[in-house]
Amino acid sequence: MGKRKIVFQSVDSPRRDLEWRLYLASKLAKRGISSIVGPARTIRFMQQFSKDCYYVGRLNSNTARSKGDKEYFKRFEKNNTALFYIHDEGGFFQSRLYKLSTRRVYPEEYFSNKAFKKVFFWGNAQAKYFDGHEHSDKFVISGCPRFDLSRSKFSILDKRIIKEYQDKHGDYVLICTRFGAVNKVYDDPPFLGQRSYDIRVEGGELDEYSNEEVIMNLFNYWKKISQEFSQYMPVIAKLVMYNPNIKFVVRPHPAERKSFYDDAFSLFSNVTVSKDGDVRSLIRAAKLVIHSECSTGLEALLSEKKSINYKPKGVDANGFSVAGLSKLEPIVTDFEELNTKLHELLKDEYRPDFSYDEIKHYLQNTPDNKEASDVIVDTVDEYSKNISAESKIDMFSVYISYYKYRIKTYLRGVKRSPSSIFMFRTKKNIGESKYYKHSNEYIENLWKEFGGNPKHISYALDTIVVNADV
Repeated sequence: MGKRKIVFQSVDSPRRDLEWRLYLASKLAKRGISSIVGPARTIRFMQQFSKDCYYVGRLNSNTARSKGDKEYFKRFEKNNTALFYIHDEGGFFQSRLYKLSTRRVYPEEYFSNKAFKKVFFWGNAQAKYFDGHEHSDKFVISGCPRFDLSRSKFSILDKRIIKEYQDKHGDYVLICTRFGAVNKVYDDPPFLGQRSYDIRVEGGELDEYSNEEVIMNLFNYWKKISQEFSQYMPVIAKLVMYNPNIKFVVRPHPAERKSFYDDAFSLFSNVTVSKDGDVRSLIRAAKLVIHSECSTGLEALLSEKKSINYKPKGVDANGFSVAGLSKLEPIVTDFEELNTKLHELLKDEYRPDFSYDEIKHYLQNTPDNKEASDVIVDTVDEYSKNISAESKIDMFSVYISYYKYRIKTYLRGVKRSPSSIFMFRTKKNIGESKYYKHSNEYIENLWKEFGGNPKHISYALDTIVVNADV
């Protein structure tokens, strides 16, 4: 029996990221490598009291360059944590700022560090900006594991939930939104605030633009999203009203407040708003997906579901279209086109006549290519075979440190607002945040579908512990 190897995996958005993390953990377990999957805060506590562990993911901030990230990364060096870097938002950016956005989320200054073992790129579109880099031996074109689960062979994962959705909603059209810039959850920084500006500065935007131009890039992108939002909503409302016999489900982006859509569509009996779970299940249960330059359009394509890309006419895109998603077809630009295309597609059988050639430039793991999770697991496994050290975690110190932090955080909150002592999470305010908790039953059922041994999964604090199949 080999020595124990442990991989940390931090989850930024549970609705979007937990499931593919668990899938990755199931594949690592079959190679004799254990995983701990959970919120970034808790993973950070565990990593603090660990030795010779591995880490697959990004750091805590969007850029990996915040003050907290720099302190965190020093601990990687101190504790001999091997970092295998993959960014959960590492592929689809504004076309105008694609190069800068890529360099923002892939922190080049870390590449030379001994703790930084590999960087996984979603596709050649991102890797090309580092052509000729002296540490290119650390580069791997993998794709993004999240999109592995959209392949048709994984439809079995959603079978039970699809039945639940269809029993609840019947046949429905799914409407996806992506307007966090103007309808943000409370736990994200303001789009036009200091942190959003700092992210761009940390990512090197001042190397290409003046300070005034960086600020105006923020405002101009916000303008584009605001224009789309202000046109998308009335057209969708009109579509819903003109089609009272069609049921619609509105899916807010994880970074959006659900309450806005609850209020906006409260007048329509044929509309349900849902922010539960992963959108993949809603896509698979739907007859058709409507989106606007959104990754849900790509997930629909990968899942062999019909979709419509609604790009409102007259929006001043000004180079801020989403590269890799803006050209997803069919494209419509006004209500008449949208309504016509809706009825046309609802009558037709699905015909997969789309070429993945262009998408593959941005996302390597299309259905005609290798799974991203296999590429990542192969890379981690190959590295681990050459490492004799055993991974260790001092869980006693983890628990002490974690609960001290929770108590201090609670007391600070009470000091700022004494009434907070009476506040609890509710289903309603969960819809106003990125926070989401999958039930243990759901996690364990998913684990079985991935072929995992039920005896090898347990829980510590708010993390999922996956023990290797050894």
